[in-house]
Amino acid sequence: MKYSMKLAVAILMLFTVVAQAALCPDGTYVAGKKATMAPNGTYVGGKKSTLCPDGLYVSGSRCKLQPDGTYTGGR
Repeated sequence: MKYSMKLAVAILMLFTVVAQAALCPDGTYVAGKKATMAPNGTYVGGKKSTLCPDGLYVSGSRCKLQPDGTYTGGR
């Protein structure tokens, strides 16, 4: 019985992770349910892309500076 429960939880976790990634037309994956092409030809997850000061596009409506110096998307 314990093995069946562990297997069910593992399968559920697999589907949860897969559901949060979108396949782009170029064969790459992005986080989110939708892939959007940025003006430079790369893909970001979400409905909108934003240009950050480092020249990369991120998903969302603003850029958030992370402690390691990279930018991530945000609302």
